[in-house]
Amino acid sequence: MSGRAAWETARWTVVILFAVAACWHVDRPGYLYDEVLFVNAALGGVDESFVHARVLGVPVMLMSYLGALKAWLHAPVFAVFGVSAETIRVPSVLLAAASLYLFARIGDRLFGQMLGFWFLLVLATDPRLFLAARVDYGPVVLMMLLKAAALLLFLGWLAEPSTGKLAALLAVLALGVFDKLNFIWFVVALGAAAIVVHSRQVTRNLRQSGASGMLLLVVAGGIAAWVGATCVLPLLGSDLAYLPKQPPVLSLQRLFALLEIVRSTLLAARGWYLLFPGPPPVGTAFTLDLALAQSTWVVGLGALALAAMTAWAARRGQARTIAFLFVLLLVLFVQVLLTRQATMPHHAFVLHPFHLLLVFAIAAPLVQALLVRRRALAHALVGVAAGLLVVAHVRADAAYLERIEDPAGYLAESSPAIRDLSDRIRSLRTDAVFSVDWGLHTQLFSLAAAEDRARFTDLWATFENPAASTVAGKQSLRERFAGRRIVVVQHTSRQTVMRGARNAFLDFRAEMLPGAAPPERVADAAGRRLYEIHLVPAEPASRSGS
Repeated sequence: MSGRAAWETARWTVVILFAVAACWHVDRPGYLYDEVLFVNAALGGVDESFVHARVLGVPVMLMSYLGALKAWLHAPVFAVFGVSAETIRVPSVLLAAASLYLFARIGDRLFGQMLGFWFLLVLATDPRLFLAARVDYGPVVLMMLLKAAALLLFLGWLAEPSTGKLAALLAVLALGVFDKLNFIWFVVALGAAAIVVHSRQVTRNLRQSGASGMLLLVVAGGIAAWVGATCVLPLLGSDLAYLPKQPPVLSLQRLFALLEIVRSTLLAARGWYLLFPGPPPVGTAFTLDLALAQSTWVVGLGALALAAMTAWAARRGQARTIAFLFVLLLVLFVQVLLTRQATMPHHAFVLHPFHLLLVFAIAAPLVQALLVRRRALAHALVGVAAGLLVVAHVRADAAYLERIEDPAGYLAESSPAIRDLSDRIRSLRTDAVFSVDWGLHTQLFSLAAAEDRARFTDLWATFENPAASTVAGKQSLRERFAGRRIVVVQHTSRQTVMRGARNAFLDFRAEMLPGAAPPERVADAAGRRLYEIHLVPAEPASRSGS
């Protein structure tokens, strides 16, 4: 076996091991609300929940900024195998594994085979990606894959230009924006880095492509201008009701808030806290990274070391890759900073894994110089530095896999007890199921039998609206209950997300649904009561509490 073939085998081995490990107990945790919001569209749109727009009856947009690409990819899987934890999560794991392979190819191209393989090991064991691949909160998995594909195509086009590569690059970028509008951050950052660092090569390549290449760019530019004017600008100027008031984007408060989001996403356990109560085990990569990031001495010495290595590479004319990745990261960060709706960990995930690529790019010139003169020393230094990080990552991954074994060890919103709730609802055989708190409908809809899904309706926003508490609002809602046997499901008082919706429903129940059975509560494996079921018998529409 040749050396290149051996490296390729090693890459595939790592990618396959990642996929296998990420699929361990794939049914846990319980579904997250955002994780499965695409399921309705993937089934063709049983109702209009999370179907923002259709073309010829086919869902094309789930929300104003979220396309149906993930739904389209899952549609044939659901059609053949049905909806289950395996069909929801395994495709996401495979997409994450594919992005790993593409980033490994990028590492190979930028740093050489040895450093490229170590970069793959660091990324494949990274607990941030390991958790994201499993539950795809955000979502971020398709974004990772399309970022990797776009960067690899750009590097390929830069080295050996062709109209086909340019068309493929533009197509991947367009898919990324369609998947989720904030992918435009990456499009702008890639363009800025290309112009700032590789302007001569880009200009030369475009001249070589001739009229066909220029036509592609003009068409892509026109489409980008239309998307910016009709989609991006209106969203940038809008307020999201569920977000707290944000500081001005050009303020120190906003800068510090975003820095904390970035730090806690890329260096700490935001994914862990999304699923589990309490901190991760001491000594895992999560806590180790956090401790190091909070140490002024460690951060300062690390920054000085990276600066010295960058200066060393620049003096030898080897800093172009470093500059490219630095500009890419900087422009990404500035765009996120200027987008006031960007307040969540999955927004900061757009920076992943370019911060790791930048560190490897800074180390690469020194390692390559050592490989020529002190090969054994170069391998030893890289093995120790990257190996320690890989070991820390694996410890965090192992802690995560151990924690998911415990059905009592979850937060309420990620508890596997949602399946017990689903089974209980199914056993009641009602005409309809109304969810009156955020964080229930998409999970119950996804867990329901195919013939039952049309019975599920998400009413939390209706009850959260002050109009639901008026006489007219109550009477209108009463008509929805008339003549049908209905289950209303919500979180218990302690676990409630939308307190206003809960209070409005309980008031409505007392006044308009006197025949409703006392609430039945469903607990998790730890005995915590998480959900309430209100069984409402079929009653005539004429009853009025006014």
